[in-house]
Amino acid sequence: MTPALTALTKRLHPSHEMCPKLLVELKRQEAGEHGEQHVLSFLAACQLPEQTYLLHNVAMKSKVEMRIGILLLSPWWCLILEVKNITGRLYFNDNPRQLIRKGDDGKDEILGSPENQVDQYTFGLKSLLESQGAKLPVTGQFFSV
Repeated sequence: MTPALTALTKRLHPSHEMCPKLLVELKRQEAGEHGEQHVLSFLAACQLPEQTYLLHNVAMKSKVEMRIGILLLSPWWCLILEVKNITGRLYFNDNPRQLIRKGDDGKDEILGSPENQVDQYTFGLKSLLESQGAKLPVTGQFFSV
């Protein structure tokens, strides 16, 4: 999505009403990609178990649509990693599950729950694997870089 968003922001006149929102979204996506690349380079330097594959930006659809940032896949298990690269102080609410960022300006911004996202992707991947006759344990983890 970032290449398309980059191209769109270059084509729009800077005074266009959508330009500020698109630039904020582009910055958010670039930060997320940077965080994922940081984790990917760390994992690539690790000695992963034999027959373990490291996949990036995996898009799938089963009972839910998924765009998994990092997926480790082996013949014995699957691990979903949801990486967030978010500035500011982060707070997690349990009820309702949500992530709150306190910005440098003191304003609170309510973000989607990464825990809910991991749960949804775990459910979706389990469902997809089961529909193909594979019964692998699937686990997911969120972390911030």
